[in-house]
Amino acid sequence: MSKFVIFLCKTITYNLFSFFLQTYFHIISNLLKIKEINMKVLIIDDSDLIRERLISKFNIYKHIKVIGLSGKVHDIMDEIRAYDPDAIILDIHLAGENGIEILKNIKNQKRKTRVIVLTTNSNPKYRKVCMKYGADDFLDKARDFEKIPEIMLD
Repeated sequence: MSKFVIFLCKTITYNLFSFFLQTYFHIISNLLKIKEINMKVLIIDDSDLIRERLISKFNIYKHIKVIGLSGKVHDIMDEIRAYDPDAIILDIHLAGENGIEILKNIKNQKRKTRVIVLTTNSNPKYRKVCMKYGADDFLDKARDFEKIPEIMLD
């Protein structure tokens, strides 16, 4: 074969490969845009350390935005109405308040807000009660903390 024919074959092969590669990346990027989520998260936990760790964990993800932090619970339902979060991370043991009561109030309002209970007390009785009152997930701070972003995206 002549050098020209070889050159022509290589050029056609390269152009076809380039076309298919561009098409593939275009399709993949469109699929990723479809899956892109803009999730507003409210964190209700009386531990500054836990709130800071959660913020740093979510800062990695551009589609998860922490819209509010609360360690106080006396006006929490007003904050929930004002922020209108897509998800709430809720500790059930808050200073002077019971997070389970907050969970009940959230779910009694028929909100579509996802509530993830994050606690240091993973006693099965607490899990059962929280799930009964509508918690979407029940996570142990020590064991499940690293899984939170994955769970948020499910």
